[in-house]
Amino acid sequence: ESPFGRNFLYPSIASRSYTVYSGNEQFLFSLLCLGHGEYDVHGVFIEDTPIENFQDIIYEVYGPGALVTLFPDNVTTAVEVSNIELFGPNEPEYDDWSGPYIVNGAGTQVNRIEVDYAYPQGLYLANDDGGLDNITVTAEYQYQEIDDNGNAIGSWTTLITTSPTMKTTTPQRFTGGLNVTAGRYQVRGRRTNDKNTSHKAGNKLVWEVLRAFQPSTQDYGEVTMLAVKARASNNLNDQAATTIKVDATRKLPTYNPTTGIWSAPQATRSAVWALCEVFRANYGARLADTYLDLPSLYQLDLELTSRGDSFDWVFDTKTTVWEAAKQICRVVRAVPRLSGSQIMAVR
Repeated sequence: ESPFGRNFLYPSIASRSYTVYSGNEQFLFSLLCLGHGEYDVHGVFIEDTPIENFQDIIYEVYGPGALVTLFPDNVTTAVEVSNIELFGPNEPEYDDWSGPYIVNGAGTQVNRIEVDYAYPQGLYLANDDGGLDNITVTAEYQYQEIDDNGNAIGSWTTLITTSPTMKTTTPQRFTGGLNVTAGRYQVRGRRTNDKNTSHKAGNKLVWEVLRAFQPSTQDYGEVTMLAVKARASNNLNDQAATTIKVDATRKLPTYNPTTGIWSAPQATRSAVWALCEVFRANYGARLADTYLDLPSLYQLDLELTSRGDSFDWVFDTKTTVWEAAKQICRVVRAVPRLSGSQIMAVR
């Protein structure tokens, strides 16, 4: 997308959102793209509510070429791991290890591996007095380096071991992980103690997610990114990324005919500087300044500004440079006075 002027933007999803657990709370991480160029952000909203009205939510805006630092932005997940129950050694379904499951594709490397695991019934043993006693579940997860063909090239190594002891009927969810040497890996998991199969006990163990993080070297090009980290709740869940909107003004360079110099990008609603961007930008016509009648365009900007005209528009579908230029002219009602020969100087 290429917004110009001031608009409410509905950012595109730049990478798949993901969640992690901390203290039995779920945190959502979303990376979004505002569009080409730089922006002056006036406000961020979830639907019509300012994002500041939500508790435990952080966002950061990253201009073109900047690396995302709020959270790891290059995440891969194993689709085979989704709410897999890890049975106890005393259960007929027990088959030692679950897996192994490959966590990243051939030709890629990750440097951190995480697992989400949960106790959907809580952890408890109901006693004869009507109360709850502690119960413990133990498990382990291991990782092994593999090559691009899936062959093992390393030994199995402990990723995490878990042994929570609790007395609660509230579902419990956790994330555990480890930084690893950059490589390709597979992961397996198993429960290591017997399951209490009494109807008075809640000690079911589920392996929810297997994810890994590639080194954060993403360069998204000449676009602005919006990173959002939030504590999930009934009002803010993994669908929230699709309801985020941003009040923003595009920043563009403006030309000074006295100095003959373009300014650094600044917030503007000018149709003229939008027109110049279309012709000059790398994602546009890539024309040199010698092709533009800049003194005439500068005077036109003064005229349009004096009469209160602006260009607030979002190009959200692919189009030609000339069609984009004509659209700008139509919006500001400048077509009768602004011909192609006035925009571009003949060399």
